Amino acid sequence: MAISQMRQLSLLLPKELLDQLLFYLQGLESVQIHDLRQEEDWQAAFEQALVGRPDQQLSQQDLLSRQEKLERLIAELEPFMPKKKLLESLKEEPLELSFAALEQAGKARDEVALLEGISKQLKVLQEAKAQIEADCLEVAALEKWEPLELTPQAAATFSHLGALIGTIPNTDDDALRLALGAHPDLKFQEVFTDDTEHGVLIFYKTGSLEDVRKILKEYGFKPFEYDHAELPVERVAQLKANIRQQEAVADAMTKSLAASKNELDQLKVQLDYLCNLSSRQESKNQLASTQNLAALEGWIESNQVQALEACLTEQFGQSILIQTREIREDEEDKVPDQA
Repeated sequence: MAISQMRQLSLLLPKELLDQLLFYLQGLESVQIHDLRQEEDWQAAFEQALVGRPDQQLSQQDLLSRQEKLERLIAELEPFMPKKKLLESLKEEPLELSFAALEQAGKARDEVALLEGISKQLKVLQEAKAQIEADCLEVAALEKWEPLELTPQAAATFSHLGALIGTIPNTDDDALRLALGAHPDLKFQEVFTDDTEHGVLIFYKTGSLEDVRKILKEYGFKPFEYDHAELPVERVAQLKANIRQQEAVADAMTKSLAASKNELDQLKVQLDYLCNLSSRQESKNQLASTQNLAALEGWIESNQVQALEACLTEQFGQSILIQTREIREDEEDKVPDQA
């Protein structure tokens, strides 16, 4: 680190010019601001409340929240972009904007509308996929019940004969099903059989439902939980139609998101703009101000001082007091390494 090539910079300016100055310095990238509260020369002034921090026009928490939303949306949108071959990706020109153009684009863009447009498409896709998953699970559970010609709702309306629908375990020796078939007060019709259970429709003479349930409990009977008026075969057909419809919605949304390269670029530009804006707001915590004035100190390379003075004079006239000095020996450890 060549300390002799760095100088300490001090700027004093009207407070109303502070935001413009910070924007201008950020674009120049030649000044590294340091915290005045850490400077012995300024500590007494802060302690006596002779100076304070400049007001932040924008909440850092709000800026951080906006950045997080953009980052999350970019991460969700990027996987939809078509994968390009190596040659195509090499030929594609990177998205580049000047600092001023980036600031102008960020200010002009309707950030809320941009976020809402992409978020809405992602939400529709997410809801379609969730509905497809739920419907597929219901179809898988109901397909074995398609032969059933009676619903639990309909069975509950019988007046001279009782009916219950459910399952009993499928045992290796089939003892439960055989014993149920031999019961004098119960008649059953088998709806399906798989490796673990039998689906059964059980008829019994009208009487105490609780007594019948006690009997069926001995056979490991579990009621068929189904509260729809249509038969399972009709319900399955409806679900499969819904699945096809939601698959079409999901396909359309996926194609639309895949064609959103321009929106993705806008999200990235907006994120860069917010990061710059947040950095400028954060830098105010390192400055000092009174009711009318603001002070800034930092480090600058010696060979850039003249250019900075010329630029600031051109941009702000004589409104800003500019002073530079050599680095003191006790400041050497604070001076940043040169890039």
